[in-house]
Amino acid sequence: MPLSMKQLRAFGARFASRSRGRTPFALRWRSPWRVWQSTSWFASTLLAPPFSVIGVLLLINAHSDCPTFWPSAMAVVALTNAVAIVDANQRHHRRPFASRTRVALRYFGVSAFVGGALFMMLVWGTGILEDVAGPLMPADGPARLPGSFTQLQWTLAGTAAFCVLSFAHACVLHAWLAFDVPVWYRISRGTFAPDFTDAGNERDDAKTERAAAASRSRDPRDDGRP
Repeated sequence: MPLSMKQLRAFGARFASRSRGRTPFALRWRSPWRVWQSTSWFASTLLAPPFSVIGVLLLINAHSDCPTFWPSAMAVVALTNAVAIVDANQRHHRRPFASRTRVALRYFGVSAFVGGALFMMLVWGTGILEDVAGPLMPADGPARLPGSFTQLQWTLAGTAAFCVLSFAHACVLHAWLAFDVPVWYRISRGTFAPDFTDAGNERDDAKTERAAAASRSRDPRDDGRP
């Protein structure tokens, strides 16, 4: 095939292809930056079930056996979301994200680590586990000691549930609210990445060469000609 035809076909494939592979362009922050970052933090914090449920219950009746635990748990959600947002922004500043999936995974990893550590320290510091799960725990002495295996199991289970309920939605919200796909990527649909077009051109060239070789090697008697 002539070289000019290859170039013309590659140029047309850049605009005609609708490949949805990985983004060839890095994400960018939505503007205005402060507005979208603040919106992401407010939405991630207020929509967290532990934050909203505890807040509603405290508004109804603020009296409890452990008055310091519940407001502190709400503060853990808000503080962890702020830390995860700052970390995602710093990571994007050093090495820009290529997709929203990477933003969400980074956000959830940092928030689960920070929020889980703060929540475990809060549980052990306030002794809320004795009040909530005390009747369900073994009654013998060694199993009720602080740091026992049974208490550790309950603490880990509560921490895992707290992290999933508090930050699973937040990572998705931040990835969609704080970051935007560049407009030139939406126009090109990812077809300007050289690995997409070159790979497709190589496959088409291989098919054309195989078809030409098959036509040359075919016996004329197969067509019914003498």
